[in-house]
Amino acid sequence: MEKCSACGAPLSEGVCPYCGAGRQQAAVDGMGNTGSQPQVVVNNIGVQPGQGIDVPPKNKWVAFLLCLLLGYLGAHYFYVGKIGMGILYLLTLGLAGIGWIVDIVRILLDSFHDKYGRKLQA
Repeated sequence: MEKCSACGAPLSEGVCPYCGAGRQQAAVDGMGNTGSQPQVVVNNIGVQPGQGIDVPPKNKWVAFLLCLLLGYLGAHYFYVGKIGMGILYLLTLGLAGIGWIVDIVRILLDSFHDKYGRKLQA
């Protein structure tokens, strides 16, 4: 049985069913690839931020209470998964208190998002 020169799978009618390489495929294509790995194309056209994510959305009121009580330490950012902003708030005490107040308003006006870009659920 003949095997694919690119991935080693058995050929079916001269074409690899896994990577699509032919029986006599050139060793190097026009872009300099050796053909040892199949090309993977991800089509994300039309995908909205946060779609297809298995992580459940975060609760608006939990984020609000965390922001109200511990917002100057960035607790609400840690809750929604924005670790970098949480560390920044932790080191600057909520951006000198200004960012903390702005975030309280943003959470109440539904313009605060989790790390996947999804709105918080009420």
